[in-house]
Amino acid sequence: MRYTEAELKRIQDKRAGKKIIPLEDEEYDLIVKYLDDMGFVYTHIPMETYTQSWKVKSRNKRIGVKSGFPDYVIIIPYWWVGKRHNILLFAEIKRRKHSSTSQKQKEWIHNLRSCNELAEVFYGADELVSYIDALRT
Repeated sequence: MRYTEAELKRIQDKRAGKKIIPLEDEEYDLIVKYLDDMGFVYTHIPMETYTQSWKVKSRNKRIGVKSGFPDYVIIIPYWWVGKRHNILLFAEIKRRKHSSTSQKQKEWIHNLRSCNELAEVFYGADELVSYIDALRT
């Protein structure tokens, strides 16, 4: 998946001359467009839970919010992978450069893989799209 001229122009205008390294939210926009265009079922896990409110922090802890869980859960349809059943892909999205995976994210990826699930870290929308395309039979 490549950026269109309009998307590149928007990023350049937004950054006013800075080197173009898309933000995670900009990568999310591209991912959502791709997944919607493909008709895949998916969800983004809203883990952006920083707050100064002790009430919200207490509620999050009480209901089991855990940090480090991958950003997206994507159902790859059986017809895409040539199998009799759908498969799940847990995708952690990072910026293309200057990004690192936290210890909690690494633990989630490890634990999901130990359940025989596809769980990967992707640096940019292009990596995710290439991975999904490679699953196609």
